[in-house]
Amino acid sequence: LSYSERIVYLPVGVFALSVGSVLMADMSHSAASGKYREMVESLQFSLRHVIYCCIPMSIFVIFFRTEIIEALFLRGQFTLHDLKETSWAMLFYCTGIPFFCAVKVITPAFFARKDMKTPMKVSLLAIVFNIILNFVLMWPLKQGGLALATVLSSVFNNTVLLILLHRSNFQLDWKKLGVTFFKTVFSSGAAVLAGLLSVPYLVCVSQLRGGKFAATIVLLLIYGIVYLLASLAVRAEELHEFLSLLKKRGKKN
Repeated sequence: LSYSERIVYLPVGVFALSVGSVLMADMSHSAASGKYREMVESLQFSLRHVIYCCIPMSIFVIFFRTEIIEALFLRGQFTLHDLKETSWAMLFYCTGIPFFCAVKVITPAFFARKDMKTPMKVSLLAIVFNIILNFVLMWPLKQGGLALATVLSSVFNNTVLLILLHRSNFQLDWKKLGVTFFKTVFSSGAAVLAGLLSVPYLVCVSQLRGGKFAATIVLLLIYGIVYLLASLAVRAEELHEFLSLLKKRGKKN
């Protein structure tokens, strides 16, 4: 659980916290100005980019988790048995990456309006839900059940927060979020296929000294490039928006 958690929470720390910090500043400014429509648009924008960035991360780890764990940890006292057990926990943990990241961009919608209590109360309910699921799932799935319980409690947390936002007139465009989701899944599927086809050719690289890590990096690059190309093919708005932000940042600098 500890080893798999380190890998799964990397994108949460690198991506979600960064987006959440920027979103918090934007939403606080909009809330102070009484521009609640801008707050909704900011949340919508952030959720679309969480979907676009985190679903492919999750899918990559699901399919190539063994290669990742082997490259990072398989040495010394970390045995093949440990690899198998960690891979089992990560299979469940990595499905939660989009949800772990989403909560970091949903809670600023409450904090920006000086509502600190609601997210705390919902998170306490999610903890209770998590404890119950731990006892239910740990017996049939062992450490995988504990990981799955964490993921399901995060799903519960996100769902309740979004329902409460909807009741407070945060009307998100679910159709647009759905379009982003299906385009992202399609692009991720193309990237996974390219990755799976490339794995046999990376075996020779992995047998060299330090080759397992190098092979995993090459696999990640292949996956990422194909994902971006597929995104262009399906005209994913999020890619164009991200490139536009980079151009604006470059002009400012």
